[in-house]
Amino acid sequence: ASDATSPVRYRMVAARVDHSAVGLEKVFWRLDGPEFFQENPPQLIVILQVPNDANGLHLKAVMRAYRRFTMFPASLRDLVRELPEGLRAFFQRGAPIQAVTRYDLSPMCLP
Repeated sequence: ASDATSPVRYRMVAARVDHSAVGLEKVFWRLDGPEFFQENPPQLIVILQVPNDANGLHLKAVMRAYRRFTMFPASLRDLVRELPEGLRAFFQRGAPIQAVTRYDLSPMCLP
């Protein structure tokens, strides 16, 4: 009998999330890199402090996704550099994909 065990494979992933300051009326997160979505989707949570005399609670959530120009093959990046300024700017800055959702949480927080 042998006491040897087979190697255990594991991987640790540390997400880098930039965010706005605590205590503001707006919340902002920035997640950089595709690794956030390759394994487990991120869970972004907001804890609200609602005054007792509030008449309602309405939230607007906006998500924007940008692609990274630096991930294109070098030959394509060279071609983009030769485009007219307007098109070149579009490819270099990217057009965001955006989704906006509104929530009315008033029934949950009003007496």
